[in-house]
Amino acid sequence: MVCAMRSTRGTADVSAAAILEIEHLNVQFATPDGALPAVNEFSLTVHAGECIGIVGESGAGKSQSFLAVMGLLASNATVSGSARLEGLELLSAALRGSRAWSCCSVRLKS
Repeated sequence: MVCAMRSTRGTADVSAAAILEIEHLNVQFATPDGALPAVNEFSLTVHAGECIGIVGESGAGKSQSFLAVMGLLASNATVSGSARLEGLELLSAALRGSRAWSCCSVRLKS
């Protein structure tokens, strides 16, 4: 299980539009023995001023969740769900490998 821990320090405006919204994210990997689920129904919303810490046991899917959002998973991965950065859908096949996608992945790091 992956859990998000939130710290706002009094500056977050949760009534404003979200900066990052991840909804029902699923990641699985094709293996010779069949599909291996890595992330199941992960959802998260981040508003301006929030700091989020992602915690979970080893192998819970923390890294795979955000690698999926940035489009950096291995070629045998399948991703479903939604991830939006300021309203722009990041999991769209049209963005993968495009210049717009590179801009989005850099913005996630800042």
